[in-house]
Amino acid sequence: MKARRKPAPAVLGRVLACALWWVSLAALQAASSVPLEIREDAGVRREHEPVTSGVPFPMGALKDAAQIRLLDERGQEIPLQAKASATWRDGSVKWVLLDFPLDAEANATRHLAIEFGEGVSRSAPRETVRVEDTATAIEVSTGPLRFTIPKTNAAVMQSVRLAPGSAGSPAREVLVADGLELALGLAGPQPGKSLRPLPPTEVKVEESGPERAVVRISGWLAGGDAPAAQPGLQYLWRLQACAGAASVRAQLTLINLGASNRLTLVSSYGLKLVPARSGSAAPSADAIIGGDRQVHRAALPDAGAALELRQLAEGEYQVRGSGTNAGGIRAPGWIAWNNDRGGLLLAVRDFWQQFPKALRADAGGPSVELYPAAAPEPLDWDQGLAKTHELLLDFDARKIAPEAAAARAAAFEHPLFALAPSEWYCASKVFGDLAPFDFDLFPDYETLVEAGGDKFIQSMATGIRNWGDFYYGGPYKGKNSFMDLEYDVPHNFLAQFARTGQRKYLDAARRMARHQADIDVNHFTGWQWKHSPRHTEIQAEFGHTFTRGLLEHYFLTGDRRTLEAAVELGDFFAKDFQKPSALGNERQIGWGLISLLPVYEATWDPRYLQAVKATLDRLIAGLDARGHFNIRWDNRIAFMSGIAATGLIYVHRATGDDRVADAALRVIRRAKGFYPEYMGRTLEALAWAFQRTRDPEYLDLLKLTYETSQARGLAWRTMDLGAATIFTVHALPWLEQCGLAQRPADAPRLTPDQFASENGLYAHHLPHSEGEFYFRPSGGQPLKLVVIRKGAWKGPGEATLLDPSGAVVARADFPAEAVVLQRRVLTATSAQPGTYLLKLRSPAVPSDHGSWITWDVVTAQPTPTVLMTPRFEGLQYVTPRLFTVPKADASAIELTLVGEGEGFKKAVLCDPDGRAVATLARFVDLADKGRYEYKLSAPVPAVQRDGLWSLALQDVSLSEAKGLAPYFATSPQAFFRPDR
Repeated sequence: MKARRKPAPAVLGRVLACALWWVSLAALQAASSVPLEIREDAGVRREHEPVTSGVPFPMGALKDAAQIRLLDERGQEIPLQAKASATWRDGSVKWVLLDFPLDAEANATRHLAIEFGEGVSRSAPRETVRVEDTATAIEVSTGPLRFTIPKTNAAVMQSVRLAPGSAGSPAREVLVADGLELALGLAGPQPGKSLRPLPPTEVKVEESGPERAVVRISGWLAGGDAPAAQPGLQYLWRLQACAGAASVRAQLTLINLGASNRLTLVSSYGLKLVPARSGSAAPSADAIIGGDRQVHRAALPDAGAALELRQLAEGEYQVRGSGTNAGGIRAPGWIAWNNDRGGLLLAVRDFWQQFPKALRADAGGPSVELYPAAAPEPLDWDQGLAKTHELLLDFDARKIAPEAAAARAAAFEHPLFALAPSEWYCASKVFGDLAPFDFDLFPDYETLVEAGGDKFIQSMATGIRNWGDFYYGGPYKGKNSFMDLEYDVPHNFLAQFARTGQRKYLDAARRMARHQADIDVNHFTGWQWKHSPRHTEIQAEFGHTFTRGLLEHYFLTGDRRTLEAAVELGDFFAKDFQKPSALGNERQIGWGLISLLPVYEATWDPRYLQAVKATLDRLIAGLDARGHFNIRWDNRIAFMSGIAATGLIYVHRATGDDRVADAALRVIRRAKGFYPEYMGRTLEALAWAFQRTRDPEYLDLLKLTYETSQARGLAWRTMDLGAATIFTVHALPWLEQCGLAQRPADAPRLTPDQFASENGLYAHHLPHSEGEFYFRPSGGQPLKLVVIRKGAWKGPGEATLLDPSGAVVARADFPAEAVVLQRRVLTATSAQPGTYLLKLRSPAVPSDHGSWITWDVVTAQPTPTVLMTPRFEGLQYVTPRLFTVPKADASAIELTLVGEGEGFKKAVLCDPDGRAVATLARFVDLADKGRYEYKLSAPVPAVQRDGLWSLALQDVSLSEAKGLAPYFATSPQAFFRPDR
């Protein structure tokens, strides 16, 4: 028998530290309140704004959602609707969905608190949504608004009325709209044929509470009265009404469920908001459409007058009609229509991002073409493909002014969200093992992931079919392939949201989850699609199936569309997982388990667990002592064993079955003999294995794998918020608790908000081996900088700090050594007014995607900071955007950009008002290895010469910038001119 190695003293100390991990959870369970923060970030005042947000609870902390109330800053109770959307296995509440109204000033932050536990109860709300469900219709009343949803005809909303004393203060109840009309036109074999909705097959109240009600309406589209004439296109509406609101938030989903209809070509589809008939003999109306620089207005004096906006491409829209001829780059996606009865507002979320789109108004009311007839080609609607749009329908008894319309649309585009502390999200365990953001403990991980998240968000594909996904491409993923969110990117973003509280991660995950729920699921067969050029070409085997992000999105936002998709996938997986032919390698076993278990734990439907148990009985029976399953391939690949072991670990946590735990240990033990794993996919299993066995070999392998993963991330410029983080993030708590990550004594202790790239005053990432930072400290504080150099094994480096007189006040050497990163502190002990210069130098060591050697600079005091690099090198990797000013005499900005190889090449130049004034959008095919030069230019009006302009780059580098100063910051508040 091989002798067991004796743990070193340092390892024993790590083992003891691990035992302290659960103390924080025990303290958490004794808590009786949760603080909530709501930030208004759209720059508009919110009045009685509906807020819908999910809050998790640790197991055993809350028995019933009735034991919750919500308090404001003064301790006053806020009307609240609270529903348990998920439970733990012991029956205690896991997730609560909160609905409440809130007032907030523009750009303000509200601080609320949940009080919960035994003896806590809520007061009855003064104002409620009333829902009356009869055999023929559902009538909904919010107080200011009343409308009818018929069950016997295809009108989605009828008799929309405003009550006296609200929404423009009508003296009596006013009929403002007759409802919504939906139509779709076909191309291809049946050109010109128009489909309209048949009477619904189901109308049901999906949610009903004092603050929010949701009605779900489903049916079919057909070309005639007979259902047999329909091609299998289903419509699905969700209408959401909130107490005290004179508006309705709607979701419209269309799904191709035709049995013999593998592809439907759609020439156009859209809907019209039909106003109530005017009492005047000659109808007269006016319309306003939102633009990127100005609103576009037109009078509609007769039936022939019209105003239309067409956004047929990402970077251009045109407005035509009634004497108006204008254009712009990105339309915000709203239209207001007024007549003598009042005003109607129609808005579409993510309008330009989901091009092509069109807005139109005529005497008959406002409408939106969700896919316009003017599009260059028909929409190819595959069998099983769905598409959801989110809409705002707002009603007013008075005419809606442009400022009011823009504000209401902006509020809809940026809904308020109640944010719990990161410590609460992480310790609740609803996302698995998580550690809150901590730059001091994980300087390599946090800097790479922050840049990686920004990169993902910035490079999100646009277009009605692509929005929410990412271009993948490359010889390994398929020619011109999209990602299909491989490795559950929505879950990765939501885990990062939970760790940081950064809203950008939640907003991006919403778009991704919606894309997956619609496009990446075949709703006819129930299976998931795998990365491919059109998203819908390759059925995913179990190595590419994911449900966690869909479910977590539902729990956080209440969006039932993503819950439906997750359950749909779970139903298909439960059947397919039990087929021996479906599991040919360890990755397929692992991802199958990781996909099925969340659906089981979200629904507690025993069918899912039965499928897992039946399959595991067979697999474990064929598992040999070496950790190899009796399956088709003997893949001696570490990461596949890591994924399989992680899936088994999840089953053990859900069931307590020690047979499964033993199997997990055998599988992860097998990975010890394989080549080192470089993307962190074994980390979660290695951390668990060490916890269970206290075998120091697992700890050594955990350390080696983590460092290898961080080093590999440098070659890719960022820590990809995909495969490289999905298991890494769940190992971070144990890296800390077991001593593999240690806090330095002089830690700056930055918050996630301070560290965020878009803050620009505290943390700075230089994705190049050489560059300069200029700092202008204020308040007489000494300048203290934490400087981190990554890629230390590639060569030596040095950092030199000069004071405003040019004298060297601090210097640090960075020798070449076999570590991922080096950390130094540079301090200017005497504070001088003026500009300090930090020079960073290392040999150039380019990788395939940037530089192996990069720098991070952090300060604990907010300090205006700008950077520059030689010949602009590496600036394309600075996220999320670059801010600078025109040169003093510049009348125009002229940029030369260079792109090499395949993929989407994009750039956006914005003026000081944040409006896009010039864009680049090109696609280079996989087979094209050329190097292309692009030009981007815009005039500089004299009034904007001193303002801050910004530039965002995607897969293009900046080679020349005429008319711009050479200094760049990552936020407006951080910018200054070092030469002034």
